[in-house]
Amino acid sequence: MLETTFLQREHRAVLAKLDVLERGLNLAQTAPAEARPHLVEAAAFLLANLEVHLDREEKGLFPRLEAQTGPQGPLHVMMLEHEQLRRQMAVIGAANADLAAGALPPGLLGASRDLLSVLRSHILKEDQILFPMAERVIPHDVLEELEETCKTI
Repeated sequence: MLETTFLQREHRAVLAKLDVLERGLNLAQTAPAEARPHLVEAAAFLLANLEVHLDREEKGLFPRLEAQTGPQGPLHVMMLEHEQLRRQMAVIGAANADLAAGALPPGLLGASRDLLSVLRSHILKEDQILFPMAERVIPHDVLEELEETCKTI
């Protein structure tokens, strides 16, 4: 089993909620009342789980990978994207109470569309480039500790 599988499982759960978010965004244009439950579900999941996942990568995987590759290159790009995702989640978080009460707050749909696009692309890069790189360059004994480290974060 690959040592990055734990993070990839979290990616699968996030991608499933991004599908829910996308359904909500598609409905928001023509049927806002029908969109709301999808948006609320996706926002609740992402608000509860995305920051934890980003922390696991930043405190678990990234330092181990940086020790092998240096801070530039793919890790620099991943960190920039993490900050962008946090900004988008801040907008969604600020709008969450209004959304739960039935309104579609200003800025929510744009931040959600941006988040959807950036996060899908980000996960694809991690799954197809970063994680395989980590499996190749991080010593096996260091990788073996990764899942336990991630679980404690």
